[in-house]
Amino acid sequence: MYQEEFLPVVFKVELRSEQCLSVEKWQKLINTILRSYVDDISKNEECLIGHIKALAEIDKANFIKYSCINDLNHINSEVHCKQNNINKINMIINSLVSNISENESCQFLEKSCLLAEKAGDQINIEIVKNEKITIKKTHHHKENEVCPICGEHHLHKD
Repeated sequence: MYQEEFLPVVFKVELRSEQCLSVEKWQKLINTILRSYVDDISKNEECLIGHIKALAEIDKANFIKYSCINDLNHINSEVHCKQNNINKINMIINSLVSNISENESCQFLEKSCLLAEKAGDQINIEIVKNEKITIKKTHHHKENEVCPICGEHHLHKD
């Protein structure tokens, strides 16, 4: 299988609780979300998981990493956190799967998050959609040279 057949999709997910929960509780909750997401993808035999990775950021120095390389493998997680109780996590999910649309992938994740919300603990989960990322402009060539990225002549505006 060629790498071009895999569709990379990135999701930003915000998780909040009205009360502080232990890092272990958050770890299990996110693992449940990702397991449900992987299970839904795996129901289609034509879909092949390249990888699904997630980084649950607690703050700048504390986080939980998740990784799944196929539907038969469990979801690995590593806690890198010195805090114990928290009420908010921002998570980025990087999903590389073949034969699935971005919309279908998002629907599976939404379903997984909804199931986690209904499970209790007064958790609110939001998938942030269509977030624009601002990229700092850099001059990667001189003004009179052909751009090595797009192959055309253009001027940069800072």
